[in-house]
Amino acid sequence: GDVRANDNPALASLHTLLVREHNRRADELALADSNLTGEQLYQLSRRWVSAILQQITYNEFLPLLLGESALPAYSGYDETVDPAISALFSGAAFRFGHSLASSEMVLLDENNDPLAESPLSLRDAFFNPEPLKDHGIEPLLRGLTTQVVEELDAQVIDDLRNFLFGPPGAGGLDLTSLNIQRGRDLGLPSYNDTRRELGLDAAQDFSDLTNDASVQARLASVYSDVEQVDLWVGGLAEDHATGAVVGETFASIIADQFTRLRDGDRFWFENQQFNAADLAAIRATTMSALIQRNTSITTLPASVFTTQTAPAGFGTGGAANASDPTENRTIDGHGNNVAMPGVGQVGTNLRTDFTPAYADGISQPAGPNRPNAREISNAVFAQTSPTTNADGITHLFMIWGQLLTHDTNLTPGGTDNTLRIHGESAPTSDAYPFVAEKLPLMLEHEVYVGFNNVLDRPIYLPKLDVAGGTDINPSQETMVDQQIAPGEMVSIQVAAGTLEDRDGTMFDGTLSITEVPPELTPAALPTNLIPDLVVTIQPANMVFSQPTPVTFPNRSGWAPGEPMDLWSINPETGEFEDVGDMRVSSDGLRIETISGGINNTSWGFPARPPIAIRDSMLETATPEESCPTTDCNHNSAAQTKRPGSGQANAPGTSVVELHSGAVIEMHELVSYYSLGQQRGLTLFYDSQRADPRPIIHFGADNVLADPDQRLVARLQFERGGTTTEVPGFAGGMGLPGGEHFWAIPDGGGNLQAALQGDLRGQPSGVYRYTLSTGILRLDDGQFSGAMSESSGQVVHVNAIDSPFGSGWQLAGVQQLVENPDGSLLFSDGDGANYVFGARPTAGEPYVSPPGDYSTLVKNTDGAFTRTMTDQTLYQFDVAGRL
Repeated sequence: GDVRANDNPALASLHTLLVREHNRRADELALADSNLTGEQLYQLSRRWVSAILQQITYNEFLPLLLGESALPAYSGYDETVDPAISALFSGAAFRFGHSLASSEMVLLDENNDPLAESPLSLRDAFFNPEPLKDHGIEPLLRGLTTQVVEELDAQVIDDLRNFLFGPPGAGGLDLTSLNIQRGRDLGLPSYNDTRRELGLDAAQDFSDLTNDASVQARLASVYSDVEQVDLWVGGLAEDHATGAVVGETFASIIADQFTRLRDGDRFWFENQQFNAADLAAIRATTMSALIQRNTSITTLPASVFTTQTAPAGFGTGGAANASDPTENRTIDGHGNNVAMPGVGQVGTNLRTDFTPAYADGISQPAGPNRPNAREISNAVFAQTSPTTNADGITHLFMIWGQLLTHDTNLTPGGTDNTLRIHGESAPTSDAYPFVAEKLPLMLEHEVYVGFNNVLDRPIYLPKLDVAGGTDINPSQETMVDQQIAPGEMVSIQVAAGTLEDRDGTMFDGTLSITEVPPELTPAALPTNLIPDLVVTIQPANMVFSQPTPVTFPNRSGWAPGEPMDLWSINPETGEFEDVGDMRVSSDGLRIETISGGINNTSWGFPARPPIAIRDSMLETATPEESCPTTDCNHNSAAQTKRPGSGQANAPGTSVVELHSGAVIEMHELVSYYSLGQQRGLTLFYDSQRADPRPIIHFGADNVLADPDQRLVARLQFERGGTTTEVPGFAGGMGLPGGEHFWAIPDGGGNLQAALQGDLRGQPSGVYRYTLSTGILRLDDGQFSGAMSESSGQVVHVNAIDSPFGSGWQLAGVQQLVENPDGSLLFSDGDGANYVFGARPTAGEPYVSPPGDYSTLVKNTDGAFTRTMTDQTLYQFDVAGRL
């Protein structure tokens, strides 16, 4: 399955055609043999469609692309041939079709007259199935067989250079830049170096590359030397090979790839995969015949890949089989080669049949001395005027090539994880917005391929207040003032000639502003922001050529002069971004933009920046459990804790550590002599091991006194995917739940607070805590403001179930605990804790904490050995017990 089948309606029509052929063949087989099972019908039909794909590709598509004699005749399967996809093919050569693309798709009726909707703009066709749903595949296929593509040259249409996959009303990606940069990321050699490796002559100057003087000049305007030219750029710019659509370099790469794909395929359709009658029927199938037997189209020329005389195919080879084979090709290609089952399997690395040109020889992108990819796109590939293909190549040829590149490359699509809802097309008198949202953001995880991905968050399309909007006059500045609630206005200052649609045309329609509930925005708000007001500016994704200021009402009553941030959705990422600075007006009524501004029409809101919160795990108030008290570095590898040595405490019958509240007590049992040495046992008690509930301190400085403000915090601990949250507020009033609240003291100033976790039910180990804190404002039953997050580690030793009594342990009894991140927690019954960092690689020692010079290794049997500097050995079993 091609995850990009819906890339455009033309490609979707080809996929539909092939599905119809599969089902047609299944019906035919079922009528001939009623004993065939559903699985047998599927596999036999799948084999048939694969053969049709191979037949059309090798006998119609490739002869036109490469020339009649570009591939040798088929002589049978060769298990020594590696059919894997070459990076030269995938990253450069088979991306030639981007130069053929036209800006429009023609849709024709049964009389070959254009439909009312024809032509369809390519930039509006990306991931748009509506034409296919409305008219079926026939109008698209008729247009594809008659419309001639652009010439294959160093020009690419603007739809692909500026609007690739862009949502309606906005720009998109630059496919030309992506192609150039992709080659560099893959470490592909330059155009000249590639030719040398292929045994071809290198170009000495730009005139050796192409006879077109204008192309020579464009290349020379960005490349200082012909040796710099990128492979994809040079491959498109070079003169065409005799009888071919592409030049000599790309023809060589493509011919090699398709030869290996055929000769290294044990399931190639001519390698005894069909009986004589079926093999003859497959060989007789043309693209024209495939269309006519699966659609209502009855009249097509013999060749539909070109309007001119088609070249001859490569000829037949191989042999038939007396009966159908019993083995089927696997879905992922595993086992195609019996001797080397993984060769050519989906997910394996691209074939590197060249000398990689990484800048550092390893992984840094190639060509650090070459021009910027976008600069090349603009200077070399900008189309000055449409060019008609001299060989009469049709759009169907180009789309068949796209089908093949998706099938052979299997690279994920650019926007297959984006959900688009065209609310503006809803058949109702009310107006609704267009919404485009990245699925991973809505799912809160990557898309799970092959499974139902359920969106828990509803998608809310607000009814737009278009009647209250303002008509934009592109020739003059327009102030858009719209009431969003009684007595509350939002204003946008649109400078003359700065608001454009995705085509670069000045927008002269109605711009409206509508309030949206914060919990119902299409993109989830940043988790740390709690705005009191969110608006949508429509039509969506119009583009401001300069940052445009917005003014909001000060609904929550923030103090005059209070700084605020302006947030807006980025149409490329689907996420909210900080796009400007704002400030509460001197009269406290408005929140005004003072720098920056919105760059497109979308969803936006003002929010107070998070106040810097002091996390006292960085201070001496609550030393990190794994740090020595005399030298605590929060960001260092975990170190040691020696209770009672250098820490403030209160002596008594027991010792109380003032920084943590831990009660420490030790009992030395009666000693004895053995082998001439005095020996004895010491029982050690630590209340934090008996009742492990760590306390996290935090604070904020210079907080203004305000009865409507609260210090708010929530705390959770996590280890290995298990999260323990400190119970708190049930949720509501704009908050998700789990919060704790503190009133701001009279006079404000510096605040200090703490939250206590509960790890009594959790096993020993190193835990990561996340503390979310902020100063929020409570107005009319709703909180607003911003939270900030801090995190750190807590060493947790749970001795509740100690055989000596809760919290009591024997000094010298040591234990190792493996943490999910690969680190090791070492704990001693005397209260000492060490954290050894994860091993850099398997077989190497763990990373010792600063000040510890022992060596701790994991043995091949899973046990552990710790070697001290005096060569004393401590052995631990696989459970970490001494």
